This record gives sequence, C-alpha cells and structure tokens, in this order.
Amino acid sequence: MKRWDFPALQHKLVKSIPELKRDALTLSLRCNSREIVDRKVEVLKARIWKVATIAGAGGAIPIVGLLAEGGVIAHEVMEYKQQLGLDKETLKGLAKRHKIEVGNLAAIEGMKDIAKAIALTASVFVSVFLPIFLVAGSVIGVGMSYGITVRVLQDILSELHKAALQILELVIEQKSDF
Repeated sequence: MKRWDFPALQHKLVKSIPELKRDALTLSLRCNSREIVDRKVEVLKARIWKVATIAGAGGAIPIVGLLAEGGVIAHEVMEYKQQLGLDKETLKGLAKRHKIEVGNLAAIEGMKDIAKAIALTASVFVSVFLPIFLVAGSVIGVGMSYGITVRVLQDILSELHKAALQILELVIEQKSDF
C-alpha cells in the first residue's frame, strides 16, 4: 500500500457523511481517481431531472422555450465539463502539472462530437417538433421539452464520463513512465 493513499481517504470521507454533504464534497474534489469520477457522474446524473424540469417549464412557450431549453442544456454541459475536469483551464493545468502536451489529451477530440450532438438535437427538435408545438400547444411542449432534455443530458454526460476516464488513464500512464 502507498504511504499516502489520497483516493482511498477521499473515498472513505465521501462514504462517511450524510448524502447532501456527500454530494457537495464529491463535487468539490479533483478527479484524481476512477471512483471520484464515477461518483461525480452519479451526482450529476441525479440532478438531470431538475434541469429538465426547468427546460420543460420553458417549453410551455413555443419559440422562447427552444431558446430556454438550449440555454439550460448549454449551461449544464459547461458544468459537467468543469466538474469532470474537461474544461479548457483544468486541461491546461493538468497538462502543465503532468508535463503532457494538451494535444496528447486525445479524449478532447471526443468532446467535439458532443457539440455536434447538441447542434443535431436542436435542429431535429426544431424541424420535427416545432410544428407540433405550434399546433398542440404548451402542454405537449412541456412534456416533450422535459423528455428531450433528459435524453440529451444523459447522452452528453455519458460521453463526458468516458472522456474523463480516458484522460485519467492517460495521466496515470504518464506517471508510470517516469
């Protein structure tokens, strides 16, 4: 066993406190182990329904709802990236700290696909569901907006989870090369 096993200490701390504090502590930790990354994803996944409810409320207003939904999704994706250490600042710091070129963080390429997925989802939503919004009214719009937001956020979080684990593996591999 290592002399300083910080991931094990973090894991024990997270397990030993009440749920609300556990979630807050989890989100404050750096993604330095698979367990922390996985736990952060669990916490973020658990709040998707809240975010989708906000987007769904915006869906009650046909045109404005689309803008609200897009803004809510974009904000949540930025939060996911920041929490999983995939935002630009964190990646630059990680690369500098571990003497890895930012270009070598291959998982970043996978994150570009997420932006395409958001754009595709928005275009499908506008072309297929906008006429239904205008005809069927706000009640259907709320439910559809909620459902689409849940699905999009789940898919994006899953992809970011994979990217965070790939970066973690790359950093661990780099450390073992020294």
